[in-house]
Amino acid sequence: MSTLLLIEDSTAIRHMVKENLERAGIIDDIFEATSGGEGLQLLKQHNPDVVLLCLVLPDTDGLTILRTIRAIPQFRDMPVIILTGKSDVNSKIRLLDNGASDYLVKPFDHGELIARIKVQLKVKRLQDELKTRSVTDYLTGLFNRRYFMSIFEKEFTRCKRYNNAMALL
Repeated sequence: MSTLLLIEDSTAIRHMVKENLERAGIIDDIFEATSGGEGLQLLKQHNPDVVLLCLVLPDTDGLTILRTIRAIPQFRDMPVIILTGKSDVNSKIRLLDNGASDYLVKPFDHGELIARIKVQLKVKRLQDELKTRSVTDYLTGLFNRRYFMSIFEKEFTRCKRYNNAMALL
């Protein structure tokens, strides 16, 4: 099941994107936001698989929202595709340097939109699989030492902070 967050203030573009994604059948749920603030709330509520983010929003610019998303550890690797009217090379480089996974210049071809979303979903699935494999034993499926150490460090820090005792078995 794939989910998408669409942060776009244009009703026409939201409608077109939603219609094309539903027709393509690659996204099960689409959450829509018309502002950056609303988009960040929906992001935290639904943890979508991919974000489509307009660069120009009524309450803030998309670059600020992109930077905010990248600053939240759980969303650091989330695919974010920027929808922009700027086609100059410097703008594209700035977006990619600030953490955009990809971008589309408006007006965009809907076939290209679908293809780019498919690529980002595939990359996300592979990253998620690698993250899971990195903390589990391949044969048993049980958590490994790496996972134990990361949890142990967090719990040890918490025990020290609250002056609690800790036991290990």
